[in-house]
Amino acid sequence: MATKSTPTTNRRRLAAVPEPVEPVAKKAPARKATAKKATPAKPVAKKATPAKKATKAAPAAKVTVDMTAAIERVRALRAEGQSWRLLSATLNDEGVKTTRGKTWAANGTTAWNLAQANGIA
Repeated sequence: MATKSTPTTNRRRLAAVPEPVEPVAKKAPARKATAKKATPAKPVAKKATPAKKATKAAPAAKVTVDMTAAIERVRALRAEGQSWRLLSATLNDEGVKTTRGKTWAANGTTAWNLAQANGIA
């Protein structure tokens, strides 16, 4: 039994057929490079560079502080029951400097480190 073709089925069949593709034009062959005459390089004048300065500063004089008094003061203040923060504040008020000649850290770590190193804490 043969099926009768309807206009809608023909449209469906035609829609599935791909459109023809136009052929791509060939590229023109590349031109040969022609040799150009070499031009002499222009002389470049060198700029005078200034002398380099020393970048490192002279080392600062090291501060040597006798820590025996500070260690004994820390031992005495800890025996009184002072916290590390209060101990640091007391040493700063008394003008006692650290081993590096600076003030004691407000949170007490510098005093605690000194105490740990000397067996106080």
